[in-house]
Amino acid sequence: GTGTIQNLTKAFEFIKKSCDLNSPEGCYEMGTYYHGGNGVKQSYKLAKECYRKSCDLNYQKGCDSLKQLNTRGY
Repeated sequence: GTGTIQNLTKAFEFIKKSCDLNSPEGCYEMGTYYHGGNGVKQSYKLAKECYRKSCDLNYQKGCDSLKQLNTRGY
């Protein structure tokens, strides 16, 4: 938000919790953190796991991102 300090570590904690609770959007966002190395160590393997879970929960963005990583050979 405006006027607040960005805290990627804290944001990741909440995103992880939402994914643990089977939120497809949360799993997708967690994948984007791993994919880009935002606030966490970059890991295509973990990004793919998150995108796969998001896809399994019927979230198209997760499926698209998983396909993109697989196409690129990660």
